[in-house]
Amino acid sequence: MKRDRNVYSVLFALHAMLAGSLLSRPVYALEEMQSVEALSSSENDVQTESGSIEDGNTQNARIDELLSQLEAAKTKAQQTADIHAKCESLCSEIDALASAIASAQSELKSLEKQMDELQAQIDAVPAEHETPSQEEDTQDPAEEDSFSEESMTSEQTAFPAPKETEDAQISMKETSPAETKTDEPGMEAAQSPSQTGARTAGTPSEPGQPAAPESKTASSAQREVLESRFQELMSAQSDLQKALSDLQSQKSSKEQELADLEAQLKFDAAPEQTPLPISKDMPGSTPNLHVLGVQSANAIQKAEYGEYGDALIREIDTLESTLRSLETLNVYRLYNPNSGEHFYTTTTRERESLVKAGWRYEGIGWMSSRQATSQPVYRLYNPNAGDHHYTLDQKERAALIGLGWKDEGIGWYGDPYGGVKILRSYNPNAKAGAHNFTDSEIEYGALDQIGWKSEGLSFNARFIYSKCAEQNYTVWYGPDDQKLSGEYRFNGSWYAFGEATGIPVIGLYTVPGTDHTRFYGKDGRHQGGEVQIGSDWYDFDTGSGRMKKEQLVEYDSDVIRYLGADGKAMRGTFSFANAVFTADQDGNILKTVLNGVPLYRQTDLRWAARRIRGLSFSASGCVPTVLASVISAADGAVPLPFDVGCMLADANLMNVNRAGAGGDGCVYIAKRYQISIEGNLSIERARKILREGGVLCCAMNPGIFTAPGYTHEIFVMNYDNGRVFVHDPYGYAADGWYSLETLYAQQSNDAWDRSSGGPIFGFFNKRIVRSTAG
Repeated sequence: MKRDRNVYSVLFALHAMLAGSLLSRPVYALEEMQSVEALSSSENDVQTESGSIEDGNTQNARIDELLSQLEAAKTKAQQTADIHAKCESLCSEIDALASAIASAQSELKSLEKQMDELQAQIDAVPAEHETPSQEEDTQDPAEEDSFSEESMTSEQTAFPAPKETEDAQISMKETSPAETKTDEPGMEAAQSPSQTGARTAGTPSEPGQPAAPESKTASSAQREVLESRFQELMSAQSDLQKALSDLQSQKSSKEQELADLEAQLKFDAAPEQTPLPISKDMPGSTPNLHVLGVQSANAIQKAEYGEYGDALIREIDTLESTLRSLETLNVYRLYNPNSGEHFYTTTTRERESLVKAGWRYEGIGWMSSRQATSQPVYRLYNPNAGDHHYTLDQKERAALIGLGWKDEGIGWYGDPYGGVKILRSYNPNAKAGAHNFTDSEIEYGALDQIGWKSEGLSFNARFIYSKCAEQNYTVWYGPDDQKLSGEYRFNGSWYAFGEATGIPVIGLYTVPGTDHTRFYGKDGRHQGGEVQIGSDWYDFDTGSGRMKKEQLVEYDSDVIRYLGADGKAMRGTFSFANAVFTADQDGNILKTVLNGVPLYRQTDLRWAARRIRGLSFSASGCVPTVLASVISAADGAVPLPFDVGCMLADANLMNVNRAGAGGDGCVYIAKRYQISIEGNLSIERARKILREGGVLCCAMNPGIFTAPGYTHEIFVMNYDNGRVFVHDPYGYAADGWYSLETLYAQQSNDAWDRSSGGPIFGFFNKRIVRSTAG
């Protein structure tokens, strides 16, 4: 049965829109949402009028329940969208199989036609006692066999792999082109048995010589050839019939799978025609158990379904409005990694909506006050930049509205008598997220150090938590007077507490259900940077406090460690990506060896005589030859040296006014392959790059690696207790282990080699994650 895939495309797009829109927008845009698969609660759902809640705990519990229902709605909409997507995919697969079946059937018919024609040829071949017609066109079997032999010889010809030994290079240089192209002795005289047979089969013997007793007539030989070909076609026919059967079986299976999925897609049109009553006890409350069906985009846009679809959202708004009348309220802090904006809200629904949309939740920023003496903090939105701003100042608020900012009312309330200072910073270079608000003096000072403008106190807030001494322990309580459990962020730091104990954790703590591990010091705050626990070394991000894993960490001192999957610094010999590391008992890497890096020669006969802008590659190709090895080591790609030379020439960076290439060519190739490169290297920096699995490209003065009047590029990799391995692309004589001091003493003074940060460049291994301490 042929199905219209356009139907599935429309439904898939529809359900994807519904699944993505439910929890992906901030509260200030929720009035624009369309209803989708309206939800309901049980008949016993508690329906409470605004203002009838006695405390915030009941309100928060109800909000959490409604958010859970909203999440269930999104899950159901996504499941329906997934089914439509699967149907669309199956339709495509069935169409492809149908096309393959039609092709196979056509090929089978063609094969049967060939067999019929071949059978006719067999029938037309005269018997052994008959004489073939003189006018019959025949092909000389010798010509056919000769052609087959030449084709076979051509297909089997291949360039021999170059030998990486000096003796082999000398041997190849001493051999003349004429000698290398000469066939092996006796090759021309040799004939295959098939050729000999082709020349004698069916041919009369020389006068006076007896005929070969086992020779066959031409008609007999021709019949055997045709019958052999017929057998081949029969075998091919059998294989094709089997393949056709397999395709038909796959198609039937896919059609059954599609039918099963279609059975799951049942749409109920009745709810779209029958309005659902809203409880009279509370305007905007949740309708009782009922799920609205969705049949078309037009139905979604009907006004009555917008009312029912927003029922849960309206109830959450009502409950959170009631919460605002309580003494205190949490102010949640979120971060947008794409725009750099920090966002602050007191509503759990807006918080959850933004988290679902990709924002990072950073915990409770501070507590909002709601007393007569409180100060309103106004929230404004810039629709052009997508930025929010918060201010106590009525004049600043009015000025921003005059510039086109949207007034979003009171965001929360500050407390003039609160003991928590909220500090404000301004980034003059940012379009979005230009202002940051924090209770952390550490964060405030750090922003000032990187160019933000410190604007001082924005407003005061209340303390979030309280603590008291109980049986030699400091026990922390939340705003609900309950002992804290899990992780919390306040005063710019993270803290962790044992389950329902309120006692700060000291040491490692992993958030349940995640792989986020932090280390907490004796004061209870998270600690960033290098930490030793027992005999093991770890490193934690200074900002987030999270443990670093599976990456190299570089410290200010001469220490480099690789942190494994458990966060511990690896010791002994271990492998990662294309490198083998050896570290001491403290995890400090002492030796690094790269595997699988091809080492090329510009004098390789495959490209030595080829020319770029009139100059031979053997005389001018040291830089592209070294860069070919650099690309393989750092990126994993394997371009040949001559290809790299052509890239540089196309960019006018090779053999322009002089032979070879300079430092700008190294930078160009790094950018082309997106390899991190670093120039103007000190000897200490070069050493660290090699220990981390990186490589160097070095231009050298006359000395060990080149003659007077020239400069020359070399490739450097690996590190072993102060010594590095050097590969000379021109010849074997200078290959070996050297100290970096020896190389730096002979670095090139040529201006071209020193362009763009040369003459020594470091290239970082893309397959190894790197970071600095903290």
